[in-house]
Amino acid sequence: VIGVPVQRIHNLTWLLAGGTAGVAGALWGIYTWVNPLVGWLAILSVFAAVVLGGMTSISGAILGAYVVAFAENTIMQGLNQWIGLDFSFKPAIPFVIIIIVLLLRPQGLRRAE
Repeated sequence: VIGVPVQRIHNLTWLLAGGTAGVAGALWGIYTWVNPLVGWLAILSVFAAVVLGGMTSISGAILGAYVVAFAENTIMQGLNQWIGLDFSFKPAIPFVIIIIVLLLRPQGLRRAE
């Protein structure tokens, strides 16, 4: 690549990505509620997806994300309808998934790619 300032393009890309993320984060508070624990709840689901899919498998982590999201919504709907459990217990589902996976299949659903 002759004539293209690689470092300058790299820095500009990071600047644009960071700026876009900053604006998105600022607008997030306008459209939804924000509290200090918002990120931790998302990280919990992401961590459960990675543990379920396997720490060294990208496709496994993607599969784990689908399974965790489906499990969170389906289990919570079922518990709400059957026993009237409030949706505030939804963050407990990834904890249960992590515990079950670590007990039954510590390597996750998929092996290393």
